[in-house]
Amino acid sequence: MCIRDRFHTGDQGFMDEDGYLKITGRLKEIINRGGEKVAPVEVDEVLMEHPAVHQAVTFAVPHDKLGEDVAAAVVLRDGQSVNERALQDFANTKLAAFKVPRRLLILEAIPKGATGTLQRIGLAQALVNDPRVLFLDEPTSGLDPIAHLEIRDLILRLRDEGRTVFLSSHQLSDVEMVCDRVSIMNRGKVLKVGALKDLLAGQTTEVRAEKVSDAALAKVKEIAPDAFLVEDALSARVEPDQVNRLVDVVVQNGGHIVAVTPSQRTLEDIFIETIQQAGMPVADLSLEGSLSQ
Repeated sequence: MCIRDRFHTGDQGFMDEDGYLKITGRLKEIINRGGEKVAPVEVDEVLMEHPAVHQAVTFAVPHDKLGEDVAAAVVLRDGQSVNERALQDFANTKLAAFKVPRRLLILEAIPKGATGTLQRIGLAQALVNDPRVLFLDEPTSGLDPIAHLEIRDLILRLRDEGRTVFLSSHQLSDVEMVCDRVSIMNRGKVLKVGALKDLLAGQTTEVRAEKVSDAALAKVKEIAPDAFLVEDALSARVEPDQVNRLVDVVVQNGGHIVAVTPSQRTLEDIFIETIQQAGMPVADLSLEGSLSQ
């Protein structure tokens, strides 16, 4: 945004005595505690001065009278131990009283990364009241690979702590790795639901062939509806009891079998099957999963 020939970035900062600009945070992340403004970065820096603290993230939590209050999550250094009260006392020696976090959460890890800020703050906010049930909507969306992995590992740790997590995501690999039960929904209507291990039960076989004509593909699709050609190379998945039939069709129509490979069903297979059965485009569908200890 340009204001009177200046570019408004949304950052907060100040000019130090040497004329250098120091950025202290983003305006939209500023915590408004009853009219008193708190920059999360300032609190982060103070908490990380404590010898036991390795990482910190400060954020706002709702307050019934003040509107917002200050909370923080920290990760301790290996072999270190400190409690919430001790960290508050330490912060109180370096910050104005209204900036000291009223709630402090000690975690094993806080996911970080170039694009992970909003997700890690959101997760910390969700955990600050120690809930037994969490609802997470696309928690790994838009993350770089490292932040993606860290948030996925955090979700698994939540499960191991005995919490129940409802996860809504289009990242099928994440759902398959962390969830116990899965539902596929379209505009509020459940199309398929069940235990993940039951949905993935059974084995399919991938058949790959060359020199397959369009006419042969039409016959193959009667056996394997999702079969496709790339130039004249065929890829098709069938149930084990249909493999011989498919191979016969390919060979009888001049094709050459390249490979027959048994494979387990994946959540992507289930998702595509649901789309085909419902006769709707991919964009209309969503996937939700849950995990619990």
